[in-house]
Amino acid sequence: MKHWSKLAVRFVGALNLAYGLLGAVFLIDTLVRTGPRIRNSSDFPYERVVFDLQTTVNAVFLLGLLLAGYWLLRICRRGAILSNLVLSLEILYFLLSGGAGLFMLMSASPTAKSVALSMANPNGDAGIALQIITLYPVIALVVLNIARWRMNRNGDWK
Repeated sequence: MKHWSKLAVRFVGALNLAYGLLGAVFLIDTLVRTGPRIRNSSDFPYERVVFDLQTTVNAVFLLGLLLAGYWLLRICRRGAILSNLVLSLEILYFLLSGGAGLFMLMSASPTAKSVALSMANPNGDAGIALQIITLYPVIALVVLNIARWRMNRNGDWK
């Protein structure tokens, strides 16, 4: 099969679009259903700020994923670069937010604990949750970079 690398790039592009659109639906659903009810309380004093921050970060990731998917379907090199950036940042974001929450929860500072509890309560990561559950960022990075390496060697990019 001579052009498997183009097929792989387009497949990752289509999955980027699918995960981006599905994530946008989940994010909008979360904003409509739970967004108005999230308020700061004595137990979770930073809940609203954390929810807004997580929602914004998710929206940026989803926009980047949609744009990268479009470019990958057109076999543009910048789509592979943007996809690598977005997927790598999603993995880093997931690891850092989980690690920071755990680190602050184990802290002796009451402020750090309240921030950690506020991070655990809101549902602002609904946009990328499905990607994280299915390990899509890791799988897509591997497939895309193998295909990208071959396409760079053969000069198959537009």
